[in-house]
Amino acid sequence: MVGMNYNDPDAAFAHGMLGHHIGAVDMAEIQLKYGKDEEMLKLAQEIIDAQKAEIEQMQTWLANNPDAAEPTTDTKAVQQAYAEGMDAMHGEMMLGIADPDPDMAFARGMLPHHVGAVDMAEVQLKYGKNEEMRQLAQEIIDAQKAEIEQMRNWITAHGGTVPSA
Repeated sequence: MVGMNYNDPDAAFAHGMLGHHIGAVDMAEIQLKYGKDEEMLKLAQEIIDAQKAEIEQMQTWLANNPDAAEPTTDTKAVQQAYAEGMDAMHGEMMLGIADPDPDMAFARGMLPHHVGAVDMAEVQLKYGKNEEMRQLAQEIIDAQKAEIEQMRNWITAHGGTVPSA
């Protein structure tokens, strides 16, 4: 949600996705601590590895790219798109992580979290102008769509309910 406080669409994406990735790494570390399923443990480690590298990239980019002083023509649309996406994601995540099985909680919580990241990245592709952030957004979409499919399949195979997100 922090990204909604920025005027420049690229800065909004980087700030918002930075917080989003930190949350995903935290969730994945909990999975490594409590999970038992090899596939979900492997996925958690892959999420940590990929997103820590992207966190560093965004931190470096943000240090060199300050926010616009004034709202741009797209600021309001970007903020609205992020707000709508985050509201939908949050409810599904809370339902998912409440599952008593740690592996299922991870998959059912991370699934809408990833869907939210893809939504944010699509907003970036629509409004962002910076080529590095646009490329990062596309990489996030490509990687996380594959992981979304993996989690949906795993949840179904293990008798869980796939969140609607």
